[in-house]
Amino acid sequence: MTSRGLTNPSRSQVLSLLLATIVVLGTTAGLASAATTTDLTVSITDSDNTIAPDETTTVEIAVANADGGVGAAELGVELSDPGVATITDVTVLHTPGSTDNNITGGGAAADIKYAFANSSDTGAVTIVEVTLQGAAEGSTDVNVVPNSETGNLVVFDEDGAGYTLDTVGSATLTVEDVNVAPIADAGADQTVTAGDTVTLDGTGSDDPDGTLTYSWTETTSSGVTLTDADTATPTFTAPDVSSETTLAFELTVTDDDGASDSDTVNVTVQPPEAANFQLTNLQAPASATQGDVINVSADVENTGGQSATKTVEFRLDTDGDGSIADESAVASQDVQLDADASTTVEFDVDTSGIAAGTYTHGVVTPDDSATAQITIEEPSEPAKETTVSLQPTDQTTAVGVGTTYDVVVDSADGGVGAAELRVAIDDTSVASITDANVVDDSATEEIEVAADGSWVDVEYAFADTADTGSVTVATVSVEGNSAGTANLSVEPTDDNSEVLVFDEGGQGYDVTGTNGATLDVEAVQFLVSDLSAPDKAAVGSTITVTANVTNDGSVESTQPVEFRIDADGDGDLETVVTKQETIAAGQTDEVTFSVSVPADADFGPRQHGVFTTADSSTAEIEFTPPDVNGDGALPSDPDGDGLYEDVNGDGSTNVGDAQALFSNRDSPAVQNYADAYDFNGDGVVNVGDAQTLFSEVTA
Repeated sequence: MTSRGLTNPSRSQVLSLLLATIVVLGTTAGLASAATTTDLTVSITDSDNTIAPDETTTVEIAVANADGGVGAAELGVELSDPGVATITDVTVLHTPGSTDNNITGGGAAADIKYAFANSSDTGAVTIVEVTLQGAAEGSTDVNVVPNSETGNLVVFDEDGAGYTLDTVGSATLTVEDVNVAPIADAGADQTVTAGDTVTLDGTGSDDPDGTLTYSWTETTSSGVTLTDADTATPTFTAPDVSSETTLAFELTVTDDDGASDSDTVNVTVQPPEAANFQLTNLQAPASATQGDVINVSADVENTGGQSATKTVEFRLDTDGDGSIADESAVASQDVQLDADASTTVEFDVDTSGIAAGTYTHGVVTPDDSATAQITIEEPSEPAKETTVSLQPTDQTTAVGVGTTYDVVVDSADGGVGAAELRVAIDDTSVASITDANVVDDSATEEIEVAADGSWVDVEYAFADTADTGSVTVATVSVEGNSAGTANLSVEPTDDNSEVLVFDEGGQGYDVTGTNGATLDVEAVQFLVSDLSAPDKAAVGSTITVTANVTNDGSVESTQPVEFRIDADGDGDLETVVTKQETIAAGQTDEVTFSVSVPADADFGPRQHGVFTTADSSTAEIEFTPPDVNGDGALPSDPDGDGLYEDVNGDGSTNVGDAQALFSNRDSPAVQNYADAYDFNGDGVVNVGDAQTLFSEVTA
């Protein structure tokens, strides 16, 4: 092993040069100018200069009498018998600025060079510590010799002046395998509680040169049983005691050379702490209505060291002083708990006999209490009960035909001022909900119908209804889609968990049930026959159109019957009049329409007819100018040129038509429709047009 304080070669060379220079200077001065004359001593720190194999010791090399400190040195250390011990480390003291140390020969010797140290200026100064490790029994001299690299054995003060070494000491190290007696250490005294598991601690015992065996015994005869008494750390259970008791245990350790030592430790055993029932986690409602049964609970823990049975009570501050310490138990129970055990106690307390107000209450044990506040409120008026029904309960309708259901609050007490409810249908393929409305028009309402017609939500307020009895609050419209049966029900809206109904004062009803309804849908058709209408109609006149409509189903049905006409001549028939006709099963009714012909309609033929969902009957009617002669006969345009040559409407064209035009040429029936009688094309109707018509019919 090699120890170096400086490993940079250039600095090592500088150090060697420096020390050599110091030597030369000292030589040049003849050493007579050295700092002083002194001795170099060698000492071993072990008091008897003896160690065991593998044990280490320190050798100190010192200047016996310094004068100006010791700033630098160059020397060697050599063992006379490296088989007995070896050099393992070299330390230069006093913080040298530069060192160059080497351990050589496998620890047989060491070379030491250093400079720029700062030591005490006077007295004995240790300059180097050498660590030796014992290798085998024997003795070896530790000698200070010249440095093997330079051949120098020199020491300098801090100014660089060399000391004259009168003597250079040495020391002898002996390595022996010496039997060291063991040391018994039974550990620190302990204080424990009865029932505790106690561990004795002999791990502090020591045998520097061997292996220990352990033996523990109790010297106070308490009768405890030690587990693993032949180990360093046996255990036992502290016995039950009624008062504080001290037990003594002796530890004897023996080494493998038969040497032994003993030590004693005291263990003081205290009786367990008395049972102590502590309370946590009090749970109770902050308020209750008079007559409610409330549940109060708390966790009880026995924090003491003994089992016990104690009474746990629920108390209420009845005298209003804010304390339950002076109160009697409202309820109690006996609780048995082992040490460190816990349980939860519960009290069901009937508040019927407690007046309305705010109280301190809580749970009490002989050792602790936990309190809280509770407000007892007077009970509210009992809720009024009612049911909600759909009426009628059963209906039959037809495909494409609508019907309605009433939403009825069956038993009102104070009217029905507001409600939130849903009417739903279970099969929209049979029928769907189309609308709903609140019966009282003055109420504020919100109606929402599902896109698929499966439900309608009715929410309203501020209605004024009958105060008692059965009250209809809304109607729901339903239309048949296909033959079959669907069921309707009254349900809560999505925002509520129950159907909400309130009286006119805003107090809620307890809706104890709802009653739905059914709807049977039949494929009833209304067939149209025997259409009757005039062939002609003067613009601005009113005509009567009739048709027979037959219900071919087995149930009475109400369906729309429409009169349609192509009033504007675009080829499409527009609905002019719609009637809701109720016809008994298998019956035929005549349906009559009174229709006004627009005064500004264009003349000419028009398609018209009577239509139902399933059938229709059509015919043609001609729009003409009004009656000219006042006899009800309407003019016509025989050749379709837009001029009405048949002025008198008798179905033929002759001088009678010219005479009728001449006689009525100034009447509104002619002048308001001049385009129909302007036979000479001059833009006005006068005697000239009668003359032109006369010429045409007599030609």
